Amino acid sequence: MKKNNHKYMPLEWIASMILLVILVVIIFWFMSDKQTKTVKADDISVYFIGTLYKYDGKCKITYDGQNAVIKAGKDEPEIVLKDQLLVADKGQRLVTPNSLIYHTGDPSNDLKRVNYFSDIYIDDEKHIVIERDNKKVIVTDGFLYNGADLYVFLEDMTLTIGEEEIQLKPLSYVVVKYQKSLEVYSSETNEYMTMASFGSDIKAVSNRGYVLNLSTDLYETEENEYILFSGIEQLESIN
Repeated sequence: MKKNNHKYMPLEWIASMILLVILVVIIFWFMSDKQTKTVKADDISVYFIGTLYKYDGKCKITYDGQNAVIKAGKDEPEIVLKDQLLVADKGQRLVTPNSLIYHTGDPSNDLKRVNYFSDIYIDDEKHIVIERDNKKVIVTDGFLYNGADLYVFLEDMTLTIGEEEIQLKPLSYVVVKYQKSLEVYSSETNEYMTMASFGSDIKAVSNRGYVLNLSTDLYETEENEYILFSGIEQLESIN
């Protein structure tokens, strides 16, 4: 009588191998499809440490889970983006290299995460749209921030630096380094400005009554104030 010498793989091993294959496919899909974005526009610019970089036609941004890097061509420098946004269409579109927090301006509403590689723009009906992977969300008012120094305004805001006031339209943004420097981008004029910010708290005042202390990351009303939440990855995605 012949013995059956065939050896069968345990079901646990088969299940483990299937899970491993699925994991490899997911990682490959994530790295290949979600980690690179090509931005196309007649005018693309990014303001980085006091220098304005302009890209003609298109540029590419990559994201490794921690840092976003912009690269336009072999002769162009690679720039690691942290507090910067890409500006396109003469200020009517922003591209987020990194994830941001969306705050409606009303602290009773839930915070949401705006994922990296999102487009933020004003559509033909004058709505502000956040779009990623062809998924669109219309937002009204509020602001975006990165939990640190970058604030993007989605409504009219008055920026105050001591006695000075600057009126900013939606899709304007600021980068505040406390007691060091202030960078301002105005979507209305499509211009950047940088200045020292010693001695005075920098605030953004909404017509709806709330105030953002950009130097101390506080949300303020006449009755209350609280520190703005900074845990971006803990939030549910907006789209």
